[in-house]
Amino acid sequence: MDKNINIINISSSQEDAFSNNVNNENRNLIVLCPPSVKNSYYKKYFNELVDFYISYTNIIINRDNIIIIIDKLTISYYKDKIPNDIILLEVVDDIWIRDFSTVFPKNPLLFNYKAKYLGGNQGREIQDSFKKIIKKYSLQVNETNIALDGGNFVDNGVDSAIITDRIFIDNKNMKEDDIIKEIKEKTGLKHISIIPSEIGDKIAHSDGMVSFLDRDNLLITDYSNQPEFKNLVDKAIKRDISDKIKMDEVINCGTDKEHDGFSSAEGIYVNSLVTNNYIYMPTFGIKGDDEAFEKIKSKTAKEVIKIDVSKVCFLGGSLRCMSWQLVGENSKKLIEAARKRIIK
Repeated sequence: MDKNINIINISSSQEDAFSNNVNNENRNLIVLCPPSVKNSYYKKYFNELVDFYISYTNIIINRDNIIIIIDKLTISYYKDKIPNDIILLEVVDDIWIRDFSTVFPKNPLLFNYKAKYLGGNQGREIQDSFKKIIKKYSLQVNETNIALDGGNFVDNGVDSAIITDRIFIDNKNMKEDDIIKEIKEKTGLKHISIIPSEIGDKIAHSDGMVSFLDRDNLLITDYSNQPEFKNLVDKAIKRDISDKIKMDEVINCGTDKEHDGFSSAEGIYVNSLVTNNYIYMPTFGIKGDDEAFEKIKSKTAKEVIKIDVSKVCFLGGSLRCMSWQLVGENSKKLIEAARKRIIK
């Protein structure tokens, strides 16, 4: 463990020289981990992914804080295209950091990323590469052996979360009530809603179904063509969280396209990245983009920022899937570590 990672007191004038602002508590820290140039799985799409991450990063800067985790072999592709003081030189083995990182930034919890759909021990190996970040930078997190992907945990940042029933399938060795109890104890959450997963969904993530815009406003993918399923989802949320929660639907433009056995994320607008002041909404260059934008904008006081994911969504994920969120001291530790790299 690197015991030299400490928060340095920086004056306001010094702080202005950096890209991130550790003194602004309204900012979330967004952490991205683009693929390494040596990653064979993403080799075919490497250049498109580099362009996307550069664009995504520069949209977030000056709105929220951001850190990019890349290795030494890959840094040259980002040089002079993103600020040097937001880069951490580390190795993380996959781009979908949401799934194998911590959930609920207020009181972070790390689940056991088994990812059976990947086959073998790949999920464990990916999460092991991430755990090195936690250890090296002394991040404060709780851990559980409950198997769950972070994409199957959508919270409102305060007291409530929504998870699909895949959690019970992947943890058959535990009683359902014990699973919920442990998550509540380790996060401090008061309400957890278990909703049915979509039929045939390989990964069964709730962040492809719902999105909290803020504490009491929930956006749900439009399931009007599946009235029975829609009713089950609505009932579960009202029962487990609150019958006073404001729920609304957003257009569903999902497709049947697949890549390597995974469904495309095209047309799924609830996979937005939601922070204290902003909603970063994916767009796909399709007819539904404008309708989704107007709907989300009408339901929140936050600024809604469009981000084009058309070149990457076919891989099976979108903005939220690619982003890990931190607040407080954990956020400061990573920001400070990135700054130290260039100050030395």
